[in-house]
Amino acid sequence: MSAPHGNGPSGLDIETANKVIDLLRSTSEGEKELGYGYLDGDTLLNSDFKDVIVGAIKHDLISVEPAHIKLGLKWVANCASLRLAEEFVPELGELLNSGCIRPSDEHTLLHAFLSVPQFIEGTEYARSLLYLLNGKSIDGLVTPPLIYTVFQSDVLLRAIMENVIIQLMNTLSHDDINLRMRAAESLSLLAKSDIAGETVKKHLDTVIVALKKEKEASVVRPIVNCIYALCDRRNTSNVIVELLQYLETADNLIKEELASRVATIATVHPIDYAWFTDSILSILRIVRTAGIDAYERVLPGLMYELHSYLKDIEPATRDVWMEKVAAELPVIAAKGANGDTTLSFVTRDEGILYEDNHIHIRFKVETCSHLGRIYVTYRNKTGELRRPEKFTNLDPYILTGGSLGVQLQVQSDAVNTVVDAGAEVQQLINIVCVQEFSEQPMMRLQFIRNGPYIPSTFDKCLYLPIFIWTFFQPTKLDSDEYYHRWFTLGRTVQQGQKGFHAKYSMDKDSVISKLGGLCGELIDDVGPYPPLLPWSGMIDTQSGPIPVLIRLMPNSDTKTRLKCLFVCEVAPTANDGMSLLLIKTI
Repeated sequence: MSAPHGNGPSGLDIETANKVIDLLRSTSEGEKELGYGYLDGDTLLNSDFKDVIVGAIKHDLISVEPAHIKLGLKWVANCASLRLAEEFVPELGELLNSGCIRPSDEHTLLHAFLSVPQFIEGTEYARSLLYLLNGKSIDGLVTPPLIYTVFQSDVLLRAIMENVIIQLMNTLSHDDINLRMRAAESLSLLAKSDIAGETVKKHLDTVIVALKKEKEASVVRPIVNCIYALCDRRNTSNVIVELLQYLETADNLIKEELASRVATIATVHPIDYAWFTDSILSILRIVRTAGIDAYERVLPGLMYELHSYLKDIEPATRDVWMEKVAAELPVIAAKGANGDTTLSFVTRDEGILYEDNHIHIRFKVETCSHLGRIYVTYRNKTGELRRPEKFTNLDPYILTGGSLGVQLQVQSDAVNTVVDAGAEVQQLINIVCVQEFSEQPMMRLQFIRNGPYIPSTFDKCLYLPIFIWTFFQPTKLDSDEYYHRWFTLGRTVQQGQKGFHAKYSMDKDSVISKLGGLCGELIDDVGPYPPLLPWSGMIDTQSGPIPVLIRLMPNSDTKTRLKCLFVCEVAPTANDGMSLLLIKTI
C-alpha cells in the first residue's frame, strides 16, 4: 500500500485524514509508520484536522513505547515547517528531560530541536542538550552527521561547543579505533567552522600529540585534515616541525600521502622563500626513506608546488633557489643507496665503495691527525663484456652542503675524464676535519657510457667513507685516570647514552677484535665498576683535540643488550653520531 503525501496546500480530504488518524492511533508500529508516511508539514498546516493529528503525534512523543517515540521524533525532525515544529516544543522538552531517550534516537531528538532553534536560546533546553551530548554514549557524540546537525544552529553550537570539543579530544585516545576515527572526523569538521575553528585551535597541541601516538592510517588521515584546517601564519612553522618529526616515523603505507599533505600546509602558509624551500627538501628527504618508488611519485607534485611558489620572485633570486634544489635532489635521490654499505667501513680503511656490471669503485683512506686522504679508483669493467664501452666525461663531484661545508674542508684532484674498457683511473681527495661532524660527505659521479648503441648516462650519489671516527686516535689511560675524567666530564651536558641490541654475543674478546682498530686498546683493571668495556681517545680536529671516553655496558640478564655511553667535549649531535656508528658496528 503506497503512502502519498496528502493533497498539497488545500489540506487533507476527509477520507485520507480519517485514515491517517486511525493509523497514528494504532498500537502497531507498522501502521503508525504508514500513517506518518501520508503527512508532510505544509499539508498538515492547511488541514482542518491539524489539531487532531498533532495531538496524535504528541501522544507518540510522550509514549512509553520507544518505537512510537522514534516515529514521532523522526517526523518532527523532518517536517520542514518551523510553524508546525513549534507545536511540539513542550513535548520535545519533556522528552529531553525525561532521560528515557534511547542512545540510538539522540541524534533524531537533537535534529528535532534544531528545527526550532529560537527556543534553545535563553531556555534550559541548551543545558539539557549539552547534558545529552556529555552524559550519553560517546558513540552518539562522535558520529559526524550529528556534528553536521549541530551546525544547523549557531546558538546551539556556541552553547555546547567547548564541552563537545573537549570530549572529542579525549576520544582521540580511546581504545576503539572506530571511535578515534570518528572523533577525528568530527574535529576536522569543527576545525573548518567559522564558529568553532578558533576554539578547536586552542587544542592544537593535543591534536598533534594524538597524531604522534596514532598508528592506524584510517585515524591519521582525519587528524591531519584537522591540523591542516587549524594552521595559520602564526603556527605553521611549529606545526611543520612537528609534522616532519612524525613523518620520519610514520608507516611507509601512508608516508607519501602525508608528505603531500604537509607540503600543502607549507604552501598555504609559507613563512619565506628559504623556509619553504627547506621544508620541501626536508619532506623529500624523509619520503626517500620509504623507497625510490614513493620518492618518484611524490617528487613531481612537490616540485610543482615549489615552482608555483617561486615563480613570482626575481628571476636571479629564483635561479639561486632552484640551483640549491637541483644540487640537493641528487643527494636525496641517492639517500640509502650506499648508506648502509659505508657504515660497514667504520672499522676499515679500504674496500669497495660501489660496483655494478659496468664500473668498480674502490677506496683507501689514510689519516694523520686532523688530515685525511681518500684514494678513489674507478675501473671500467666492460672489457670483460661482449660489448665493451668507453666512459667519457667522467665527473666525480664532492657534495658538502650546509653545516658539513663548514665542518669539513674537501678538495679533490682532477681526474682523467676518459676511461677505456678494462682501464682504471685514480682520484685523490684531501680532507681537513675542521670541527666535529655527524653527517657524511657525498660524491655525485657522472659519466657517459659509450657502447655500440645509443650512449647512456651514469649518474649516482655515493656516501664517502669518512666519519667522525676517521679522526679518532686512541689514548692510553690507567683505570684511576679514566674514571676521574669520566666523572669530571660526566657532570656536563656533553654526555650521550644509547641502548641497543648487539648483532652478536658480546663477549670481551669479540668486542676487542671488532673495535680494536677503531677505539684502540681496552683499559684494564676497571676496579669496582664491572662489567664494563672502557676506551679512551681523542678526536683530532683543526680547531683542537676533543677528548672522548667510551664504555660499553652489557646488561646482566643478557650479553646481547648494551648501553653505549660517551663523555665527549662536543655537541650532543656528534655524540649521537658516534654512538650510532658503534651500534652499527657491533
